[in-house]
Amino acid sequence: MQTVLPKIHYIYNFCNDLKAIREFYSECIGLQECFYEPKYGCISYQLQGLEFMFWETDEDLKKPSGFAWQPGGGGGELQVVSWTMVVSEENYPDVVSKLLKMNLKMVKGKPQWLQNSYWAFVVNDPAGNTVEVCTYPSRKPDSTEWV
Repeated sequence: MQTVLPKIHYIYNFCNDLKAIREFYSECIGLQECFYEPKYGCISYQLQGLEFMFWETDEDLKKPSGFAWQPGGGGGELQVVSWTMVVSEENYPDVVSKLLKMNLKMVKGKPQWLQNSYWAFVVNDPAGNTVEVCTYPSRKPDSTEWV
């Protein structure tokens, strides 16, 4: 008998500004929407079998006061949920440029070269979640200072 392992199918997040969330994840990061319906206050992204959803609420959401700790060294001190979004190497400069234009709260003002293996730009999304936006280059860059 084959064992079927459980899997997470949906992750539900909440926000106070669905349009800002859409700008961040759809327009800046480049995630493909599988469902967007402002009248229901919902946006959803299909991520390799996982549906990542945001629901808009009028309730006063308590945003984290800083950044989540992350094992790669690019985050902060808070012990709260966070995630990493991996972007293709060729799209990464454009994504970083778009994120900078959003005037988000960020750990550093530009991507950092971490663990001698990847670029990471840690920001708070419009709902206050810590998101590490990273890319794994095909080769180590000549300079580890983002320009």
